[in-house]
Amino acid sequence: MAHVGRICFIGNNDKTEFYKKLADEIDVSKIRVSWIVVNRKQRDSLLERFPSHDVLFFNLSTPENGNAFDIKINDLIFSDRCLKSIKARGHKYLRAIQAPIFNFLLSDTPTLVVGELTYGHEVLIHRMVSQLLKSCYWVAPFHTRMLEGKFSFFGDEAFSRENVIAPDDNVDMVEVTEHEASYKEMIRRHADRQGSMRFYAEKFWTFLTMKDYDRDEPSWNRNTRSEKLVKNVSHFINKITYRYVRKSGLEELENCEGRTVIFPLHLEPELNIDTCGRYWENQSETILKIWRQLAPNDMLFLKEHPVAIGNRGARWYANLLSYPNIRLLHH
Repeated sequence: MAHVGRICFIGNNDKTEFYKKLADEIDVSKIRVSWIVVNRKQRDSLLERFPSHDVLFFNLSTPENGNAFDIKINDLIFSDRCLKSIKARGHKYLRAIQAPIFNFLLSDTPTLVVGELTYGHEVLIHRMVSQLLKSCYWVAPFHTRMLEGKFSFFGDEAFSRENVIAPDDNVDMVEVTEHEASYKEMIRRHADRQGSMRFYAEKFWTFLTMKDYDRDEPSWNRNTRSEKLVKNVSHFINKITYRYVRKSGLEELENCEGRTVIFPLHLEPELNIDTCGRYWENQSETILKIWRQLAPNDMLFLKEHPVAIGNRGARWYANLLSYPNIRLLHH
């Protein structure tokens, strides 16, 4: 079959299902649709709909059967949530997957590669496309909260170059209710769920059954039972101790004599911050770098993300709050 173009989607957790919906709208008689995935279940699901030569699957056990290119991978090991804990194996993995990726894309160079920059292998693919496949176009689509119902498309690692803005007219948008479109409401529901018995029951069931565990997958599905235990117990303790950390209200912010700076905290480790905010992903260090530049009467206010409560221990906050003019706003 002669195609006029090729599009390659990079699977990424739940976003793979979204990409499948996009693929349903593509005329496969004209556009060849291909996939790169690291999740076995997603690979098996895609093979039910797409030929095997259009689904590239690799994991941490991929053997090195080709030359690696002159592409920086050390900082990907440093920043990837999984690879940073298996540095030597992670370095070997990022070298091993380069030849299969290059051969897969070079066999029929795609017009477009669509993916995120969440994991190390995704950033690697972006760098390979940018440096080795000049006729290929890489783009990262992100649903925007402002304006609602729109997508922005970025073409670099820093998300600083917006390539295409979705047009306002002649676009069939998925209709959503006001309740579904509210980001604040979504966060509130998510935070409420984290404190429910059902949430803890699901966590316990996942711990017992090791549901979706895959020691060769370069993502959070690789967490062992001991890693899950340490993570969840510390999260539970942190949620309790967070209640006793001193918090400020808006009146303290409004009565500040000097300038006010607000630093919204994020989940840590957080996949996008780790890969896209390299060298600034340590938020406590970043906060102190900001504090060092402030005048004596200025105040630096931190605000915890409601979903991230439990992510940091009381000692983490106490260390920062021991500095003059740093306060924690009530979430």
